Amino acid sequence: MDRIICLGNSLAGMKALELIRAARPESELSVLATENVLPYHPARLAAWVAKHIPEEDLYCQTQDFYKTNRIELIFEKRIARINFRKNQIVTEEKEIFPFDMLLLSDTPQVKFFDLKGGGKAGVFSAGRLSDIKNLLNSLPAIDTLIIQVSDWESLRLAAALLSTAKEVVVLCPGASFLPQVLEPESSLLLMKFLQEKGMRILPENEVVEVLGENDVKAVRLKSKKVLACEALVLGSARPDFRLLADTPLQTTFGLTVDENFVTSLKHVYAFDRMISPKSGEAGGRSTDTLEEQGKIMAAAIGKAAYAYPPIIFQELIQLPGLTAGFLGEVKLPLGGQIHHRLVEADRSYKKIFLDREGILRGAILFNALNSKDQCLQWLRQGVCVLGREQELL
Repeated sequence: MDRIICLGNSLAGMKALELIRAARPESELSVLATENVLPYHPARLAAWVAKHIPEEDLYCQTQDFYKTNRIELIFEKRIARINFRKNQIVTEEKEIFPFDMLLLSDTPQVKFFDLKGGGKAGVFSAGRLSDIKNLLNSLPAIDTLIIQVSDWESLRLAAALLSTAKEVVVLCPGASFLPQVLEPESSLLLMKFLQEKGMRILPENEVVEVLGENDVKAVRLKSKKVLACEALVLGSARPDFRLLADTPLQTTFGLTVDENFVTSLKHVYAFDRMISPKSGEAGGRSTDTLEEQGKIMAAAIGKAAYAYPPIIFQELIQLPGLTAGFLGEVKLPLGGQIHHRLVEADRSYKKIFLDREGILRGAILFNALNSKDQCLQWLRQGVCVLGREQELL
């Protein structure tokens, strides 16, 4: 009998354990939660905040599922260290959890890139359900909320928070949103559409210091401007890797893994938040990407052959009167082409990205999701659309 522990609340970890249980009925499977909530879908957080879905739709499975499949859920344990020599997780109360295999998806604490004052009460991560629940519970005492957009999770959440009656100020570190994945023209158009819906955006600004004694009272920006606020929400929060200090997996920015998400320790897997950006998938923390990570790990643990289907990145931002869909690669491929069409009458905009052979690589759809299924089909099939561009536009 082997003991497999998943550290963290990851959808990918839950998919792996679900498949492992089906193949290994005698294994001891446990989830050592880093948040005091059931494992959940990170891509659904904004939809829940905007009240598009009920809370139960956030979670990967119900409590009964874990009982039926004999997957132990362990909450509220303060982890002190991981001993890879003895294969043990040790809590601050000296409780020991032994393992034969360890699946690492997160750490109990996040780190805001050494932001001065980032440890104050009122600083939240855009990608953690526990943080967002605490934020929503604090809303009655909040007049102004600042959210710094640096990834899809924080951009989705910024749009969702517009539905609150609070003043929401959105900081954009660059001249446009997400320059690492979006080309400027589409990003600026998205900013324009969001501003028309009431989003207050301050481009080329980011927080350098959180002000206040113990609670957030204001933030100082890179421009030296000070903005009063009672809460700050940050994207791109990384796990606090100090948990791995003085271990063979010591890292600063994330673990490097192979194609099966195996680390340098062959019995330790790392995925989701724990892997370095260069080891990640284009889809970030989308449902498809995380489920695929879980399937790959389960197959590797079971020593089963696995076909790696292409994962098509999908992102959706929703506001009343605006749907913004992003599919595949939403930047111009080297030597590729862009075709686009803006219809002012219905405020719709479509842009498609082709590589140098004319194969569809990505699409941006504002108020035009009727084209989504066709785009996805051609993206999956690798269709050459030269001469057929208008079928999508």
